Amino acid sequence: MKINFNITKNYWSKADQKFITAAVKYAAYRYGLQDIELNIKLGKPNKKYCGFSDYNEDMNRFKIWLYPQKALLLTIFHEMTHIKQFFFDELDLDGAAPRWMGKKCRKKYENRPWEIEANKMEEVLRREFFEVSDYYPLTCIEKEQT
Repeated sequence: MKINFNITKNYWSKADQKFITAAVKYAAYRYGLQDIELNIKLGKPNKKYCGFSDYNEDMNRFKIWLYPQKALLLTIFHEMTHIKQFFFDELDLDGAAPRWMGKKCRKKYENRPWEIEANKMEEVLRREFFEVSDYYPLTCIEKEQT
């Protein structure tokens, strides 16, 4: 797996990048995504988003944007679930209406099947990650905000 970072320097430490890399690699391993290239944008604080993900089919590029916030690890796992959904063609957001498993889906955000799965997997992956890793359950960013 290849990970490229685009970093807003004032908000992210080397320890944050190392932690994010470990979490992303764990999720990629768990989902069978070892052969992808992932671009991660680490931005400055954002009041509207914790993070989001995208797939550009024309360029075969997967992207995640992350912003400093308390639930960073859960956000990583949420967005990596979307990356898995893009990779295995479960989710397509390129058309006029989102498609889930090949069918148009116009449900409210909280009822969208891809969001239900991503919300569920946040905690599943968090628990598994701490069982197999040496990381303390709080990142540097989370420690500063608690």
